[in-house]
Amino acid sequence: MTSISNLKFKDEFDKILALFILHGGLFLCAKVYEFIRYEFSLLSFVGFIIWFIYYRFFYRMVRFLYYSFWTMAGVTIFAIITDMYSSLQKYEDISLFYFYFLSMAAIFAVIYFLYSPIFYPNVSWWEYDFRYRNDIVTKVKVKDEDEGEGRLVDLRRGNGGLSFFGKLEVGDKVILRPEYNELDKAFKVEIMSKRQHSIGRPYTYGLKFHFDSIEEKKDFVKFQKFWQFERKHKKLSKFKNGNT
Repeated sequence: MTSISNLKFKDEFDKILALFILHGGLFLCAKVYEFIRYEFSLLSFVGFIIWFIYYRFFYRMVRFLYYSFWTMAGVTIFAIITDMYSSLQKYEDISLFYFYFLSMAAIFAVIYFLYSPIFYPNVSWWEYDFRYRNDIVTKVKVKDEDEGEGRLVDLRRGNGGLSFFGKLEVGDKVILRPEYNELDKAFKVEIMSKRQHSIGRPYTYGLKFHFDSIEEKKDFVKFQKFWQFERKHKKLSKFKNGNT
């Protein structure tokens, strides 16, 4: 679990939470409007209560960055699409449609901002054969300490996810040297978030890459291409070898 105190940019995360509250408010307002005008019944009232409870859990998934957020987001989007269709085909009410449409836009904005290794690093815990895991072994150096070994488990949108048993703090500056990097380059990163999925497993850190020159940025772009090639190669190798 990643709590707010373990995120460096709390203000930005608060804005995401506010956007989620806007989404939930629009959706529930649409349900109230639909209940009062079209579905004034005990069954519809019970349905509204269920949705209200659902959103309390949904908010908790976002607040504490549980991975269940993605499942609930999928369910919510499906429900909104269904309601948008009903608002036009069943009720022929454009105002109700706009409520649902704006709610849909807000949840997609939340998804866009949260789709980052800083918030939700993509760790392939289910893949026990390390030959096919979507990660790369990397050396990790903090200040003047000795190098440790971790795994770069995610690389998206200029950010990364690091699986590492060493205990780092949010705000620490770290040097990464991926072992499979054919360019043999080191990258400067900053710890932006920290979570531990369960006792006995390594910490997963959200990383932000920093560049002091255009050349460092170019090296990172080359490494991203190498990362993408490695992922595709591992998937193809697993398929050819008949592993599931």
